[in-house]
Amino acid sequence: DLMITLDYTLNYVSFFYKSTDYEMTKLMIEKINKFKVRKERQPKISVVTHSRNGLSTESLKITKPKLNIADNYNDDFTEIHQTILKRLRKKTDKGLVLLHGKAGTGKTSYIRYLISLVKKKVIFLPPNMASVITNPDLLTLLIDNPNSIFVIEDAENLIIDREHNGNSPVS
Repeated sequence: DLMITLDYTLNYVSFFYKSTDYEMTKLMIEKINKFKVRKERQPKISVVTHSRNGLSTESLKITKPKLNIADNYNDDFTEIHQTILKRLRKKTDKGLVLLHGKAGTGKTSYIRYLISLVKKKVIFLPPNMASVITNPDLLTLLIDNPNSIFVIEDAENLIIDREHNGNSPVS
């Protein structure tokens, strides 16, 4: 009276029964769920690009770097990492995280590592597109992707102190 069908293309299991005890069916479901293979999420980054219709994103897979926070960064960074991770994992958190340091100190590797830990869309603005920060299409792109993380690589070229005179679009 109990028929179980397995659809391998859709990764779907169906149970059909009429007079089989529900508890028996429930037990079968629990047993089959033990064999469920969970796919590891492939981290991706959405790079801002110019398209015919303005700004858009191109999704690229990235490999999770083999990174040990304690081995690769200062002793006090583990606590900072936990704070950053907690903030990025919040559903509706808004704010700013600035990573600063000399070239080659691991900022980009750390960002790739964070992307692999956070289940949010990451929108990446490459340094050669810094000028689009004032483009209204960028605002539209960000509004169309709520609860995402926006990464600006080499932002020091964009951000200046309010007290300094300059032609930076962001202060």
